[in-house]
Amino acid sequence: MLDASFFDLGSKLFMAIISGAVIGIERQIHNKYTKKKLGMRDYSLVSLLAFLSAFFSPQNPHLWSIAFIGIFLFALAIFIFDSLRQGKEGEVAGITTVLTLPIVFLVASMAVFDFHFWLIATLLFVLLILLELKEKWHRFTNTLEKHEIVDFSILIAIAIIITPLIPVDSALKIPLYDLSQNHFVFQSISLLTFWKVVIMVSIMSFCAHFITKYIKGRHALLFVAFFGGIVSSLATILLFLKKNKETKDQKKLFLAYVSATTGSLTKDLLILSSVVPFVFFQKMLFPLVSLIVLLASFTLFAFSKTPSERVKITDRPLPLSFIAKFSLVFAGVIIAMVFVTFYLGDGATILASFFSGGISSAAALASLGTSFEAGMISENIMGISIVTALIGSIFAKYIVIAKHIGIRKSLPFFTPILLMIILGTLTLFTVLG
Repeated sequence: MLDASFFDLGSKLFMAIISGAVIGIERQIHNKYTKKKLGMRDYSLVSLLAFLSAFFSPQNPHLWSIAFIGIFLFALAIFIFDSLRQGKEGEVAGITTVLTLPIVFLVASMAVFDFHFWLIATLLFVLLILLELKEKWHRFTNTLEKHEIVDFSILIAIAIIITPLIPVDSALKIPLYDLSQNHFVFQSISLLTFWKVVIMVSIMSFCAHFITKYIKGRHALLFVAFFGGIVSSLATILLFLKKNKETKDQKKLFLAYVSATTGSLTKDLLILSSVVPFVFFQKMLFPLVSLIVLLASFTLFAFSKTPSERVKITDRPLPLSFIAKFSLVFAGVIIAMVFVTFYLGDGATILASFFSGGISSAAALASLGTSFEAGMISENIMGISIVTALIGSIFAKYIVIAKHIGIRKSLPFFTPILLMIILGTLTLFTVLG
């Protein structure tokens, strides 16, 4: 370590000091209206001690451990001392503030122990977020309800406990009668792939519930509709129409429409990445990302013209009925797509993708991925069917809106669909030829 170059030594010292200074500045700003005194200089000195003890640890292996224990005991002493004088001379230093001292010591030491720069930066970022959002975290935990804890337990059970129990080669065999050969053949559908999609949708739905539950302010409708689209874009629009059936505010409705569709497309992109080969997914990134950017542009434009609104998507973060319904729809779409592809050919697969996308774009893409992986459809048909399923999804929402506000008033809502068709066709032609 003593033979290290001056530049390398200087960069490690810089990273160590910055680690403490950044946290110290945050603590000093956070506590500027209180009598809590720990600030930038204190944390910088802690990080300097961490650097020196780590630097000389090859010569004295126990030096770093002794320094860390010393910092921990120092932080504990500060907390105990200020707790004893609470109500007499001022406020308590705060358990959060003193706990950050040994944490900063550890992070600063990582620079000397040759941990990657991005890992240190990520840990600092996470620490800053945890410290800065302290009040929000407190409000969040205080509003948690018993059924949300239960739903979290269910999510852990289905994601961690059940998944490893499913054999990798397990498959659902769908019987198909081959008219030309006059006998039955069986098409295998991977149960593990099926379960992965169910888990992915369940996790995204769980996260979307909390985001839509706690978002307030001017950005509420934008984010609630987006994350509601991750759960179910069609359900988000139906809930919005139910809440606004009297006012028929088209600006708010259009924002909910394009934002929910953007969320749905984002979810579909993640699902597709888990059910198709990586090489094909890379090829489809251009058309899919182009469609997401298109809808995101509509969303940002609509947001700039629209006041805030709040939409409640679900009462529970992970209702079992949602998992059951999605699993049934997903299974039904997969089986239907297998039969359509086997008996009616590629053209029918594209048409079936459009209608199944209207029911559930996630289920449609997952079923297409299963058929593609099994070699039932070609790469070109797969690409066209993916875009068709996405167009079918937004078209289903358009039909619901047109029924609610009338065909004439709904014409602006058709513009994103038309541009999706044009952009999807052009980008598919570019990547598929």
